[in-house]
Amino acid sequence: MEAQDFDYKARYDFICRATAKDNAEETITDELYHKLNQLTYKIDYELTELAEKGCPDNFMTIHQTLKIEVNRLREFCEFPYLATKIIIGIGGKFSAEKSTFINTLTGKKQV
Repeated sequence: MEAQDFDYKARYDFICRATAKDNAEETITDELYHKLNQLTYKIDYELTELAEKGCPDNFMTIHQTLKIEVNRLREFCEFPYLATKIIIGIGGKFSAEKSTFINTLTGKKQV
């Protein structure tokens, strides 16, 4: 995955879901946190050192993709309840009546 392919909307959606007040009580266990850190270290340092001794031409792409997937795994482990959530995004320019639309759909004024 190229750097310009980074999905900023997906990242923003994840942050919004992860910081929701009703999900604050669930956290990652210490053991899982430690194992994820070990995996990250192996990918970031040990795999890179190994690659210096010889690697396929597309190593950088493989390495970057692997790092992204480990990060997604970490996010899933930290917030497993997000896997069952449905997120709907509403976008539009400034003063495009997005809030009015949401208020109409929900039947109440959102703050």
